[in-house]
This record gives sequence, C-alpha cells and structure tokens, in this order.
Amino acid sequence: MPQKNSVKLYHENGYYHVYNRGVEQREIFLEKDDYIFFLYLLKTALLPPTSEEIAPQRPSQGATLMRAPKRARQNFFGKIILLSFNLMPNHYHFLVKQNIATGITEFIRSVSTTYVMYFNKKYKRVGSLFQGIFKAIDIDNDNYLLWLTRYIHRNSMDYQNHPYSSSGLTQKAL
Repeated sequence: MPQKNSVKLYHENGYYHVYNRGVEQREIFLEKDDYIFFLYLLKTALLPPTSEEIAPQRPSQGATLMRAPKRARQNFFGKIILLSFNLMPNHYHFLVKQNIATGITEFIRSVSTTYVMYFNKKYKRVGSLFQGIFKAIDIDNDNYLLWLTRYIHRNSMDYQNHPYSSSGLTQKAL
C-alpha cells in the first residue's frame, strides 16, 4: 500500500502542499550556508532564465565551494509558482501552483538532487538525506488553501522573523 500523500498523480493548474524531512528526522540544514544554498537553488529554478537577479545573490563562503551540477540549472519558470515556503532544520514546506502536470516532480527532483549532492560533499557523507520521496497534498478548496498558508508560515517558533521562510523574508524586505 502506498504511503499517505506519496502518490504522484498531479493535474495542471493545481495547488499543492509539498513537504519532506530528513531521514530519521535528522537535520537537513546544519548551517546558515545550507539554507542559503537551498534558497539559491529555489531562486535559480524559479526566476525567468534571463533574470539578472540570480547572479548577485549567489551563496557565499562554504556554499560557493560547491558548484551546482548542470542538471541543477533546469528552469521551472512558468511551470511552477512557489506561493509560500518554510525551511526548518529537519524539514521543509512549500505551497506551489503547478501549471504543467509534471512540474512538481521535475522541480523537486532537480532541487533535491542538487542539494543532496551539495550536502553530502560538504559533510563528507553518502546516502539519502531525505526520508523517502517528497509528499504532496492536493489543495481542493479555498479554506484549506488559506489555512495551509498560515500553517506553513507559523511552522517556525518566531515565524515573523524566521529568515528562511517566505514570511520572514517578506518581513525583512518591508
């Protein structure tokens, strides 16, 4: 029997809650540079391919030692819209709208694979980082969509100042 929320039948123009956590609930972000590198992967995957905003925000220090493989340069602009997100030490949450039926799978595969390669090389480890395949829940009504947005943002203790969420980044930008 398939694991709950792991069946990958998606439809175009659908809204989804996508999440995953570290294997054995271990941390997937150990340092600030890990968060920054993951955010960089999201940004490069979702901005228009010709956007000049990508280059100035490249991660610094240890994260720059890792060059993203060519497959990480896949672009999902127009295929996926990231509406909100929250990166926690041992898991992440995304609220996405996918415009093509394979968007979420391709997007998560690209970002996760590149991040795992970065993480494993940086911390001299091998094997899985995430606990199985990502989970996704189809959002089929407006009330659930509103509740989920609040849930994702309030998943961190100090959600208004959490720098690795769409709520925290928005607050710092204001």
